[in-house]
Amino acid sequence: MVDLIFDGLEGKVVLAESIGRNGVMSRSYVSPLAFVKLLHAYMLKSREQTIKRREAKIKQERAAGSGSCCCAPPRILS
Repeated sequence: MVDLIFDGLEGKVVLAESIGRNGVMSRSYVSPLAFVKLLHAYMLKSREQTIKRREAKIKQERAAGSGSCCCAPPRILS
């Protein structure tokens, strides 16, 4: 991952490779600015997903502990 970040900042990350009609391979590289923008968007999304998972886990733990007691004996009506 660290190598990818350094390569992206140096403009060495390949976006697409294609072979032309004459058999010559051409490569399109991601610009460093576009790479940083994509990396930033990825990191924010990853962070948001982590926070959502953490909140869902906390909600689930709270819901499991606050249920009604199912072990109580039934009430006898007279």
